[in-house]
Amino acid sequence: MSADELGNPSRGLDALRNLAERQEACCFYETEEDRCAVLVSFLREGQEQRQRGFLVTDIQRSQAAAQSLQEKGLQPDRFRAGRELSIIVYESFMYRGVFDQDRMIAMLKAQIDRTRSEGCTELRFLMEMDPLIKYLSSSFHWIEYLGKVHQIFGVNRCSSIDFYDCRSFDPELLKDLMFAYSTVIIGTEAYMNSCHVPSLDLLGLNRSETELTSCMKKLLQQNQGDKTLRKSQQMFQLALDNIRQAVFWKDRDSVYLGCNKAFAPICGIDDPADIVGKSDCDFPWSWEKINFCLECDRRVMETDTPEYHIIETELQAGGKQVWIETNKIPLHDNAGNVEGILGTCEDITELKRLEEEKLEITLRERESIGWEIHDDLGQRLTGIGLIAEGLNKKLKSKKLPEAIEARKIVDELRHVNERAHMLVQGLCAGEVGANELQKMLMRLAKEIQDVSGLQCTFRSNDIRVGDDQIATHLYRICQEATNNAVKHGKATNISISLSRSKNMIRLRVEDDGVGCTPEQMISHPSGGLCIMTSRAKAIGAMLKVTGTPGKGTVVLCSLVE
Repeated sequence: MSADELGNPSRGLDALRNLAERQEACCFYETEEDRCAVLVSFLREGQEQRQRGFLVTDIQRSQAAAQSLQEKGLQPDRFRAGRELSIIVYESFMYRGVFDQDRMIAMLKAQIDRTRSEGCTELRFLMEMDPLIKYLSSSFHWIEYLGKVHQIFGVNRCSSIDFYDCRSFDPELLKDLMFAYSTVIIGTEAYMNSCHVPSLDLLGLNRSETELTSCMKKLLQQNQGDKTLRKSQQMFQLALDNIRQAVFWKDRDSVYLGCNKAFAPICGIDDPADIVGKSDCDFPWSWEKINFCLECDRRVMETDTPEYHIIETELQAGGKQVWIETNKIPLHDNAGNVEGILGTCEDITELKRLEEEKLEITLRERESIGWEIHDDLGQRLTGIGLIAEGLNKKLKSKKLPEAIEARKIVDELRHVNERAHMLVQGLCAGEVGANELQKMLMRLAKEIQDVSGLQCTFRSNDIRVGDDQIATHLYRICQEATNNAVKHGKATNISISLSRSKNMIRLRVEDDGVGCTPEQMISHPSGGLCIMTSRAKAIGAMLKVTGTPGKGTVVLCSLVE
């Protein structure tokens, strides 16, 4: 886009006469002379039209502004005495060193209402933005603040100019902020910002163009002219809005840069554009959920590692509990540096219901098989054991050598009977109390050691879980993992540990058996692995099974309470 397409800058004070109601302009300057020229001209024009003026600045700049007005013949004392100019200082809105945006917005609105009640219908605002640098940390915080101020000005038909000292601001920030304004003044030349509101008139002053002005004009021209890019972005947003999954993306500070329509209701907003510049702290979520989300973001970005199948529960309006599954992956720039995260989430409440039904059916079938083993096979083994014991006593009383073999049969039958008893315990899934989990895991480790002869240890540090359901599923997951290690893993050592870190509970079962690769687990999934996965999902936990051929298997179940 050429300079002619931007529009030639207006010349002289006549340009200020064309400043429309509800028009917001910004002035980027690098000399005090340029700043003073715009400030004085804007106020002088307002004075000629009998408009009330407001200058928002800090204490130091307010004194400099009064001197500039005096030098230009505006006589600020008479100006202020006639209530044609009011000076508002930012220091009035500081609380313990923090700038209170909401208090300032409320005060501006009150000032406008009071001025209008006095019969003044046209107002002009000049705002020095430099004092806010240390309080607004990113482009999105600036734009959010400007949006609140401009909304008040727009509703009340105010015109305004915001002043930015280019020597104090990051050029990238200025490039972002210029699109919040209908008119951009660079030095003392003004350009209509077609990216904002193309229909507004131009505002300008008769000043020479500096090197900075030329640079900023090129940036403005480039962004205004890239209609193809804007169309592509619109189509991208449209595509995202038409997929079932909720999608969002954040920057390195976990500040939202965008989302699709499916994600907006989760945050309690109507328009996906309203999420830009917000963080998880801005939504009506519990602090536990906010901390969990931010901690997960931090892990993904710091480790540059995606996290999949993060299961959470949410309480919606009306008291309905829903299950949400979230995935988060790191986003990289062209140099491979992590610049943010992309997330997807989906309501899996119905899927959870079906999984729980499937799990319940499976457990009922397993329990039925367990009782069948107990009532039929167990009784038969007990009967055969008694017969063998009697035979052993007879052979031993006659001092026959066959008594030794009979004794072996008796011992083997006892071992088989104990193994069947453990099998029945695993199949007949009774409930484990929340306060009994550690005791039950310790007993399980001892039974494994006594029956199988393997070395099995249990470690814990007085962990309490939230309820009986969680305790039961964690115990059954551990039971399934140890059974797999004994039956299929050919392990000689098994270690069980239960630990807590803040609100994260971890159950870990590790063995030194044959192990297997992730590909083998996927191609040959065992029934035990499916049961453990279903149990973990039932309580919103994450199950991770890793194996190394020849070195063993680790089963890790992580749960956020």
